[in-house]
Amino acid sequence: MRFSTILPLIGAFSSLFQQTQARSQASEAIRRVTPIDNAIIRTPSHQIDHLSHFDITFALHQDDKRIKLELEPNHDILAEDAYVQYVGADGTIKRAEPIQRHEHKVFQGRALVGSGKGRWTPVGWARITVKRDGLEPLFEGAFSVNNDKHHIELQSTYLDKKRPIDADVEPRDGESMIIYRDSDMFHYKHSELKRSLPASEGCGADQLGYNADLSNSIFGYDMDETDGQWGVASLNSMFGLGKRQSSSDVGGVSGNTGGVNLKTTIGDTSGCPKTKKVALIGIATDCEFTESFMATNSTPEKAAKDWVINVVNTASSLYEESFNVSIGLRNLTISETGCSNKGSSATPWNVDCNGGNVTWRLNEFSQVACI
Repeated sequence: MRFSTILPLIGAFSSLFQQTQARSQASEAIRRVTPIDNAIIRTPSHQIDHLSHFDITFALHQDDKRIKLELEPNHDILAEDAYVQYVGADGTIKRAEPIQRHEHKVFQGRALVGSGKGRWTPVGWARITVKRDGLEPLFEGAFSVNNDKHHIELQSTYLDKKRPIDADVEPRDGESMIIYRDSDMFHYKHSELKRSLPASEGCGADQLGYNADLSNSIFGYDMDETDGQWGVASLNSMFGLGKRQSSSDVGGVSGNTGGVNLKTTIGDTSGCPKTKKVALIGIATDCEFTESFMATNSTPEKAAKDWVINVVNTASSLYEESFNVSIGLRNLTISETGCSNKGSSATPWNVDCNGGNVTWRLNEFSQVACI
């Protein structure tokens, strides 16, 4: 799939993960984790490549269900000119290289549950990244069963990001896969986070002059059909950065809502593109995020890159379903290991997790990005 009229959004995520709290849902404790059993890639050789169409079947240990994922390549996930750059502690780019599509087996599709006598019932979507094919496959991603999201991770990935509040994993020899569901989580009150980001406040970066200037080009896009498949959207409108940490935003005025009570627009698709668009984004990670992969990986930078691609693949399903907009990764900036409590002038936000809260980091990141 080629890029036609490209009006790219190079957004920026500052992956602000603490070493023991490196999950996107930092306030949700995982109370139950179970292994995946009898995973089979349903091809004659059990081998696949990045262009394969195939099925994966496996058993859910916790409720004795048989799952089938019908998968096809996600051609939108990586731009043709996608690249990764590695940044040192001093803020300089140490090296940069293209992200090769054939090296990433990234798939999308649907999930089905076995209902007996060879019958399969569709129950939701699926987004999977295959790490190893063959007779003992390994894969990560997510799928849904009747709106209950199921997360698949390698045991090593789970252990890299496990917090004290998360469930322990039953030890197994060699690498294996585990699964947990959204329904396996419960809300965990993080007092420090609540102190640093009151619910009445939106994202502090919204108050920066650059982000508040309505004449800025990011507010002037037009997603009409003349843009072709590849459109442009503001980062705030795509990912809700102005509405982070607030439980009352649906009916409030935080972020760039213009004072509109958003409850009145739930389910209204007016203004959404009538043909599928792809928003090209950029992602930046900090040094501590990369360091979180050091325990089980000899190449933590590569592990961080693979994990981000997997997360973008999964997250894209939500935006595709909600807005008819897929996410395409164009630029990935990985900070190398070796954190300090003071960042460089080029990357002041790239410090260890004791160096500042989320709002401070977003402010620092936004100011640098706008220069």
